[in-house]
Amino acid sequence: MENFEQNPEQSSGHFESNPSPTFALTPLSIEYLREVAKWARFLSILGLVGVGLSVLAYIFLGVTLSAAPLAIDGTSSSRGMAGVTGLMFIPGVIIMLIYILPIWWLYQFSTRLGEAINFKNNQILETSFQFLKKHYKFIGIFVVVILALYILLIIGAVIAAVSGALINM
Repeated sequence: MENFEQNPEQSSGHFESNPSPTFALTPLSIEYLREVAKWARFLSILGLVGVGLSVLAYIFLGVTLSAAPLAIDGTSSSRGMAGVTGLMFIPGVIIMLIYILPIWWLYQFSTRLGEAINFKNNQILETSFQFLKKHYKFIGIFVVVILALYILLIIGAVIAAVSGALINM
């Protein structure tokens, strides 16, 4: 067993179900964590690259559409197209800003977990799990918000359908 021992009095966590004063990781657990760190680093780097490419795509899209000669109504003014560009740009930026924070926390988790394993340091291990907790807490709240929005959209669609059917009667 590796020397990742934890004293309950020194920790911020509670070990009420564990009567043992120490907690140690087995060599197999450490190998699993080492592999988790590698995959988390891979996924987080992939996510950061994706956000970077999205930023570049939005910049390209903004420049391209703002230079377009025709507006939506077919006039020669490009002010209409600039408005559409702004409407498309704002949600994309908001999504990227929302998305980058949990990706960054996942990257921090993977980096710190690797350091904790290499240096056998409990404090770094604890910090890595704090980043993982932030990541999953954020993702959990985000999923609840998205599900609530879906429910509201479904309710709105049902209300719209019923009121449309009642008006056409």
